[in-house]
Amino acid sequence: MFLARLVTERPVWTIAVILALTVFALTRIVDFGSSPPELRLRFDPSLERLLDVGEEERSIRERTRRLFGKDDVLVVALAAADVFTPEVLGTVKRLGERLASLEGVDRVVSLFSALHVRRRGGDLVIEPFLTDVPESPAALELVRQRVLSNPVYAGTLVSRSGRAATLIVHLEEANGFDLIRTGLHERIETALVEERGDLDTWMAGTRHTEVNMISLLLSDLARIIPLGIAFLALIVFLAFRTVKGVVVPISGIVIANLWTIGTMAGLGYPLHLVNAVIPALIQTVGITYTMHVISEYYDQLRQPGAAEAAPGLGPAGNALRDLAAPLFFTGLTTAAGLSCLMLTPMVAVQEFGMFSVIGVCYSVILATTFVPAALSLGEQRVRGSREDRFDRLAARLARFDLRHRRAIFAVAAVIFALSVVGMTRIRVNTDFVSNFPPGHPVRSDFEAISDYLDGAGGIQVVLEADTRDAFKEPANLRELQSLQRWLEEQPEVGSTTSLVDYLRVIHAGFLGEDPQATPIPDSKRLISQLLFFGADPEMRRFVDSAAYGSSILVRYRTQDSASMNAFLDRLEARLARLPERIDAWVSGDTVLLARTVDSVSRGQVRSLSVAFVAIFAALAILFRSLRVGFLALVPNVLPVAFYFGLLGLTGVSLNPTTAVIACLALGVAVDDTIHYFARFRGVASGADDEAKAAVSALRIVGRPITVTSIALVLGFGAATTAQLYNQAEFGALTAITLGFAWIVDIFLTPVVAAEAQRGRPRLDAVRQ
Repeated sequence: MFLARLVTERPVWTIAVILALTVFALTRIVDFGSSPPELRLRFDPSLERLLDVGEEERSIRERTRRLFGKDDVLVVALAAADVFTPEVLGTVKRLGERLASLEGVDRVVSLFSALHVRRRGGDLVIEPFLTDVPESPAALELVRQRVLSNPVYAGTLVSRSGRAATLIVHLEEANGFDLIRTGLHERIETALVEERGDLDTWMAGTRHTEVNMISLLLSDLARIIPLGIAFLALIVFLAFRTVKGVVVPISGIVIANLWTIGTMAGLGYPLHLVNAVIPALIQTVGITYTMHVISEYYDQLRQPGAAEAAPGLGPAGNALRDLAAPLFFTGLTTAAGLSCLMLTPMVAVQEFGMFSVIGVCYSVILATTFVPAALSLGEQRVRGSREDRFDRLAARLARFDLRHRRAIFAVAAVIFALSVVGMTRIRVNTDFVSNFPPGHPVRSDFEAISDYLDGAGGIQVVLEADTRDAFKEPANLRELQSLQRWLEEQPEVGSTTSLVDYLRVIHAGFLGEDPQATPIPDSKRLISQLLFFGADPEMRRFVDSAAYGSSILVRYRTQDSASMNAFLDRLEARLARLPERIDAWVSGDTVLLARTVDSVSRGQVRSLSVAFVAIFAALAILFRSLRVGFLALVPNVLPVAFYFGLLGLTGVSLNPTTAVIACLALGVAVDDTIHYFARFRGVASGADDEAKAAVSALRIVGRPITVTSIALVLGFGAATTAQLYNQAEFGALTAITLGFAWIVDIFLTPVVAAEAQRGRPRLDAVRQ
């Protein structure tokens, strides 16, 4: 009562405070003090946000980087019928020099910088494969032979078919957002376009993927948010057919979004692949709260003498008075469902849960302050009669439900059983490259490089001993070579490179032999001498300065986390067979991502279990009955089961984005159940039996439940227009699940409520 009187008696002051807070939120998002204004909100599509990185994993990753350096590289490939021509090699030379001169590029490895070891007379010569572009056919053929017989660079700097040449661009420390902000990525692309001539060119690499993901993410948000608002505006206009009925709720959800994004930016959290759907969530969830308030407001206007029931409050105040408790508990249960996402191992999902909860809280605050305050302003007129065609239809539906309650329970049981069958087929998987639409350069370039070369992605297998110069010992190098050969037999692996390859190349240079046929020397002293004389900056990636550890670079042709996990399981079993003197581990963000995605299924069980318990507790407190709280939870279990069954039956994988839908659907779907049960129990005291209460309750809440469900489906449905598949999948699956939740609330919830009431004393049934 106090809140209703405060916001409706002082609407101008209420709105002024809210607008002031909105302006403050805008200053957190955009720095208006700079010229021109700069965006303070950061974007981070990197794998880091998706990783479940504990202390041990973090230590291993940092240790690997400290020993062998960072692996932030771009792979630039040029394709031709034959790359060993003056024209193509000239392009490689010019492009390499231009890229190496760019600020932010550490170095570029190509045929003009990679070192070649060979014997000339009695001397060992170490020089790049090329210093100038050869012109004669004989010279070109000699280069071809040298490159393709080199186990280090064949398949990497030049495809084994001789139809593609690459430049490996080592970047200084940066992420995708930094590459955009500094313009480095754009300068690299410009150089590639201007130097390639008629050649086909491709680019791959984690940072390249991040840059393009940011671009598509911004493009999708710029389209999805306005489209979603347009859909919501259309729905509320059709529902209320007044300017106020459109302007007030749309203003409320826009303000809620600005507050949420402003909080995110102010606390220093970036927008990334998972939490990019938060604006769509806040829009659709926020509209459900405001729709109930506005629907009740217009019901109050249609009801003669309603204002006298609480003098001074007016229709908006009366609406808030009647809905304050249900709104609070719907917000609480939605927040409970979403907050459980913070229990998952992925940082990105945790952040999604945190800021979704914050956004829901803002939406409830605005629905109980801004909306009634704005409704209190201006002329208030009665529009239409208390009961219309929709109300009569809702009453008929409720009677239908009660007459066919056994059939409805049976259908619900069949759907649940089919959903359980679908759950057994769920795949846990993610693939960043396939997230791009077919034909997108990131996807087509990755596939082309994987086809022409030995793979566009890479991980490191690290071996470490406890003695200095351990990897100058022939026995340890043979273990390294044996592991390397095993790796190359795996179907996911394109090729590998290790210290053994460098050593064989240097040794072959001394002997004047073919590197492919040159064995590992039997003498530690000779190995030390070879590594000293043939030192190469690139070798630093494969052995540390004291030779305690050595690494194998594994190039793979898949980004599929399920395939990667199957490979990693076999690899870990193989590493367990190494001698006790050698420790081994696998490093790389892709490895951590695969393992983290594999933990999604376990995180779902934990998150949903906690969510169900929290929501059950809230329902039991609201209705002051454990039995009623449990029964009110039943209609919300079915949509969650339906969602998981849908995943399994459609083949859509459980991944970092789809992992948030179950908790989201549970938290949102329970809102309508609460509104129905609250109305049902509120009118039960005036009804002769539970059937009349069920009919009366659905007549009252049927309209707002239906309108908000349509708004939810269309709001999330707007995300299906996204170019990134994970965003489109999120929108489609959420819309379908919430649409099914509406069907459950219209048909199953009245039956469950009637069963909950049946046989209970009326006074006990209406205790508040």
